[in-house]
Order: sequence, then structure tokens, then C-alpha cells
Amino acid sequence: MLAMDHNHLVSKTLLNLTESLKTSSPQPITTPTLSQNPTVYSFTCKICTNIFIPESLQYPLPCNDQFCSQCLCEYIKIHIQESNVLIIPCPNHNCPKIITDQIVQSLITEDLYSKYLHFKRKQELLKIPNVKLCPKENCNGFAVRNKQDHVVICKSCSFEYCFYCSEPSHSLRECKKQEDKDFDLWAKKNKMKYCPSCRNWVEKANGCDHMTCINCKYEWCWLCGEKYEYNHIDYCEVFRLQKWDPPMWIVLLLLFFSLSFMLFPIGRLVYYVRNEADLHINSSVLRKLVKFRYLSYPIASLCGIFFIPLFLVLSPFGMSYLFFYVLFDTPQTGRVYKFLKSTLCGIIASPVWVMIYAAAFPVMHMIGFGLLMAKIYYFFKRFKNPQYMRPDTYYSAY
Repeated sequence: MLAMDHNHLVSKTLLNLTESLKTSSPQPITTPTLSQNPTVYSFTCKICTNIFIPESLQYPLPCNDQFCSQCLCEYIKIHIQESNVLIIPCPNHNCPKIITDQIVQSLITEDLYSKYLHFKRKQELLKIPNVKLCPKENCNGFAVRNKQDHVVICKSCSFEYCFYCSEPSHSLRECKKQEDKDFDLWAKKNKMKYCPSCRNWVEKANGCDHMTCINCKYEWCWLCGEKYEYNHIDYCEVFRLQKWDPPMWIVLLLLFFSLSFMLFPIGRLVYYVRNEADLHINSSVLRKLVKFRYLSYPIASLCGIFFIPLFLVLSPFGMSYLFFYVLFDTPQTGRVYKFLKSTLCGIIASPVWVMIYAAAFPVMHMIGFGLLMAKIYYFFKRFKNPQYMRPDTYYSAY
């Protein structure tokens, strides 16, 4: 499909060039050949197939393809006329190189180049999910939504308008596109966001925050929406702020860590029923039972209560066994020998894990208490500055 569109543009360039030559008086071009002057060589334009002297008509591209300046100029003009200027590829559809702004500027007039920059800036802004162009006439500004409020303010003219319908500021109930807001909230609850490149919907089931869009292959960070590069997590603004302002459920988990540890079987079974059961259950009756939350959650909780004593007794041995099983996992070690050795070492090392648990509980409680105090401080601080300890940009479903 991309190659067909590319060929269409090249064909349109040739057609426009032919029509312009018909209306203008032809200028004969004398092209020296190698036999006439050995120091001058000629090339064939890949669009119009005419022969030219490189020094007079060809403009160097960042690749080895050669086109005459007239064809290249017409090709760029068509891209500008169709507002398709975000990336202007080489006219050769097999070439991955793109035509730079410097080349565009050297081939077209200043007025057309200004139009090119205007279209390019507009397309770059439209790619950003949390940016909305100003709807006022003769204003080239835009607004960035940095929180979940639907009202945004233009950075250029300070005009307040709705992020969803672009109408002047109004209450959400009066919004013409209330369904977009409802879908935004639904998408947030179901771990769905826009791809920052193609705005295709992407759902995150599990795994790390390094996302790759299956539609355009763009790689970005799930937390901040920025392009994902090497060591991105080291300078990700959202990740950095989350370390000092984690979600409330993590704070409560650490604050009541000993209780959370004891109730782990209940939480694990409820999580399984909610997120994983559909993938492993073949029976249609059981699958319907799992989807009926008012019944499946209490059953999972009762089963978890039954497993709590077993979990508390066997967890030190289980952790020790897994540790040594991974440690002894070598190609030369037999399965039976590895099992027996891991079991014996697990029994011996179980008291060590009990001591680790005993030391970890008060440490986790102190960390949870510290984070709770920090959250209370942030809460009062945000009365004066609502964006305190919050990212500058808001990357969500929109």
C-alpha cells in the first residue's frame, strides 16, 4: 500500500511536469557526453528519464539516487499541496532515506517553505495524544493537557476550550463529545492507551513499560509516552516521580506488610480469577462462573483462607528450595540429583529465610510509614501548586 501511494506521487510529479513543459517554451539543453569531454559525466533522472549534467541540474540527496532539480521540486510541491510533509521520502520507493528540510528549502520559494513548515509543525503536534490545536481563527497555538481536566488553555492566545470538542470552555455534561470522555475513563480502567505515533489503540496486559505498536512498530514508554531509547527508564519523568510518590495501594501494602504477607494466598487467587482464569479454563460453565464476580471472588477468598496456614508453614522451605534449584540448574546435573540436593538444602536453609522475614517486616513497615507521611505532605502542598510532584505532561487514553 505504501509503495502504491509512493508510485502515485511520482507519477503525479511526472504528469505535472509534462503539463508545465507544454505551457512553457522549451529550452534546449546541450549535454556533453563522455566522448566530447572526458571530465564531464551525465546522469539519467529516475522520474523524467532525461539526461542531465549533475553540476547544473542535480541536487545531492542523502542517498545515491539522482533526480533533476525540476522533478525533485515538483515532487516536493505535491507533498506540500496534499499536506503530507511529516516525512518526505526519497522518490525511489525502495530507498529508506528522507528528504531533509535543508534540501526542501533550497528547492522551493520562501512562501512555499513557510507553508511547508506550518504543515509539518501541525502534523507533529497532531501526533501527540495530549495536545490539542487551538480552534480560534488565525491562531497557530496549541494546548497541552497536563491533568485529567477537560478544559485546556492555548499557550499562544490563552483561549480556554474543551479538549474533546474544541468548543469554548463548558461543563462536561454540556460537551458534545461526552462519549469520548466516557471512553477515556473506560480505557484507563482497562489499561488501554493511544500509540503516540499512529494513535492506534494499544492494550497492555502485563510485562514491562517498553511498548512496541504492532501497527507502526513505534517504540515508546507506557508511563510517559515518550520515545523509548536505551536507558530511557533512567530519565523517565513519570518513573522518577513514582519512586517518591507511588500509588496508594503500594503504600498500604508496605505499611501493613506482615498482614499482606499472611493474606497473600487470598490476593493471589483473586488476582488469578480476575486476570488469568479465562486463559486456562476450558469448561464454558466454569468460565461463566468466573465472570460472575459476586460469586467467584468469595469462593477464591475462602480457598485462600484455607491455604494461609499451609503457605505460612511451607513458604520458608519453598523459597529455599527455589533458590537452590536455580543455583544447581546446570546441564550436567541430573533431574533426580538436582531435586534431592535442592530439597535437602531447602530444609537446612529454611530457618535462614525465617530470620530474613523477621528482619524484613519492620523495615517494610517503616518504609510504608515514610511514604504515607510523604503522601500527606504532597496532599497539602498541592493546594498551592496542583502540579507538585506530578509530571508535566499527561499521557493517558488521549
